[in-house]
Amino acid sequence: MKTIARIQSDFKEKFGIPRQSGLVEELEAVIVFEPEYRDPAALRGLEGFSHLWLIWLFSESVREGWSPTVRPPRLGGNERIGVFATRSPFRPNEIGLSSVKLLGIEQHKELGPVLRVAGADLLDGTPILDIKPYLPHVDSHPDARSGFVEEHQTSRLEVVFPEKLLQKVPKEKRKALQGVLAEDPRPSYHNDETRIYGMNFAGYEIKFRVKDTVLEVCEVEYQTLRHEFLPVWNEESEVLILGSFPSVKSREQGFFYGHPRNRFWDVISTIVESKKPVTIEEKKKMLLTHHIAIWDVIESCRIRGSSDSSIRDVIPNDISGLLKKSRITKIFANGKTAEQLYNKYLYERTQIPITVLPSTSPANAAWSLERLVEEYRKIWR
Repeated sequence: MKTIARIQSDFKEKFGIPRQSGLVEELEAVIVFEPEYRDPAALRGLEGFSHLWLIWLFSESVREGWSPTVRPPRLGGNERIGVFATRSPFRPNEIGLSSVKLLGIEQHKELGPVLRVAGADLLDGTPILDIKPYLPHVDSHPDARSGFVEEHQTSRLEVVFPEKLLQKVPKEKRKALQGVLAEDPRPSYHNDETRIYGMNFAGYEIKFRVKDTVLEVCEVEYQTLRHEFLPVWNEESEVLILGSFPSVKSREQGFFYGHPRNRFWDVISTIVESKKPVTIEEKKKMLLTHHIAIWDVIESCRIRGSSDSSIRDVIPNDISGLLKKSRITKIFANGKTAEQLYNKYLYERTQIPITVLPSTSPANAAWSLERLVEEYRKIWR
């Protein structure tokens, strides 16, 4: 069995994921194909279908052996039911099935064709084994019976979300978050009115309590995020360019300066007189060929979206360890935030001063590409 794609969703942990697909239509996710399957021809005709079946792997539930019976949370976790009468992840083959709405097919420069879907009930990074079109005339059975589930239907909760707290959540995520909370993220056997629960969603920790049929949000905090991809460098690297922390787009792509309007790759390719790289491998090759290393100051922090001003609780990367393994003698900061963070957390360890360069971020629109190129030529002076 091969993994053909992985899903990018707002759930970094299992707690809070809707119990079934389609319960929260406002939940959007992106399906990114593995390199071997990024051929647009494989998706020809898919745009004509409104919904899809996703066949996927319960990657967090893989274990040796299996049990013929399981305890469904819907039944309070006490009663045993045959595993094939449930959708439990603990099965002989840890395979899941979800029906999602196809919002669109988009062509990405580095990732190839990606699918935007709604209503998914999958953990971020879940391996997708297959994708098939949903056929309503054969896949829909309105008169079907639901077994023991019919007697244990869960009711939606009324969500009380104070406006002050709701404003902390990006506008495009609010309806999805409220929909997830209304479905009652708690295990069915939890009914402690005094308990405060914490749920990670889209980079935020949502704290709430439930009394009767009302869920009240108590706090919204930035979730601690970790830098999840490696620096680009080798023993021949002579120059290090540091950012602060990967943007949302970079985190989605798993590589530096991933926003389509970030001009970093335009600037560097112009300076080294090279064709602008498109793929991650092309970008790495261009940098290493010209002895340039790139990384970010922060290893982990609390951050809201891509906002540098929201960064809290910083743990820095081991820049000094990188310097000992290379020929790097000059360090530059891509923007003032990276410079400030470096001086605060790292200069005492490295004893190499950092030179600040203007940010290549699209937020720094006052700087034209031409001005950026001229400033970044300092790397070679």
